[in-house]
Amino acid sequence: MKPAKPAPKPVPTIEDGIWTVSEDVPAGTYKVTRPISGMCYWAIVKSGTNGSEIIENDLPSGGLPRVTITRGQDFKTNGCGTWKKVG
Repeated sequence: MKPAKPAPKPVPTIEDGIWTVSEDVPAGTYKVTRPISGMCYWAIVKSGTNGSEIIENDLPSGGLPRVTITRGQDFKTNGCGTWKKVG
């Protein structure tokens, strides 16, 4: 009899807030799980700058935004819904 395979790890997700990459969430590419229907803002900022060094940001008005975040960055999101790691 073969041993049971361990359950797969859940795919990382991000909700509203400010997240430090590689501490709070893994680095990678994330996409929202549902099309944007209201006010959404996201920003990638340099860690340790208290949000003053914006690397990239957007106020998308629809669609499925996608971001790639790496170590040394913070990711801020508000009103975009859930982001799911896709790569």
